[in-house]
Amino acid sequence: MNLEDYFIFDIKLDSYLAMFKDKRTATTRVSHLIPNKSQIIGMLLAKLGFIKSYTLGDLFDKNQIHTYKNFNGNNLFNIKYAIKVNMSGSSTIKRFLDYVNFVGVGKYSKLIVSPVYIDYIVSPSYEIVIFIPRNLDILSKEKDHLLDKNYEMCKIYFGTNECPAHIEEINEISYDAINKETGQISTEFVLPRSSIKEVLSDNSNFIIEEIEDSEGKNQMKEVIVPIGSKVKVNLNEDIECFKYKDYSFVVL
Repeated sequence: MNLEDYFIFDIKLDSYLAMFKDKRTATTRVSHLIPNKSQIIGMLLAKLGFIKSYTLGDLFDKNQIHTYKNFNGNNLFNIKYAIKVNMSGSSTIKRFLDYVNFVGVGKYSKLIVSPVYIDYIVSPSYEIVIFIPRNLDILSKEKDHLLDKNYEMCKIYFGTNECPAHIEEINEISYDAINKETGQISTEFVLPRSSIKEVLSDNSNFIIEEIEDSEGKNQMKEVIVPIGSKVKVNLNEDIECFKYKDYSFVVL
């Protein structure tokens, strides 16, 4: 991975609640602890004002809002990221009883309001290092807007519109401020399980999650999510690891 080919941003976000739905289940609302790549890209596009279509009429100024069709020839999944959970043990996933609208099938095709248990993450907080390819023209032209933490053409959410998110801080990182490292690392950033040769920490300070594969092919992969403290691991020899200040991370 050639860092010179990317704009690199360090983004800190938080909220009161988050719900990153596991899309493999339709009948319950189970939440992952971290957003996947599709959800992170969605937050990025919302901030910059990309919407699915102009069907909302005159609600938006079409000179400011872009539609997804503007991405012809641009592969958004070339965006890469690393993510850290800034939550202690007091921040947990809690299950609430909520009411959800369903549309029935066939002769029952009417709106049904049904009670459903939904998992919400309480007091979620994340730090995301995001790598945007410089040749992704349509986003690279929005660099100044991206760096303005108060600029939001559309509201960003942590998974659902019940969970509005807040950008606490956003900074650009120069590629030459990032170094490479190998072997043994200690990190608070999420690690692909496939990148790890050996876990050297006690397993009480991390959990194992399944998230959507970063290539966007509806495949799942296991990751280790450190909670509240660093995890020490030995990486496989072929894994590319980066160090910025006191951060060590593997790009997802």
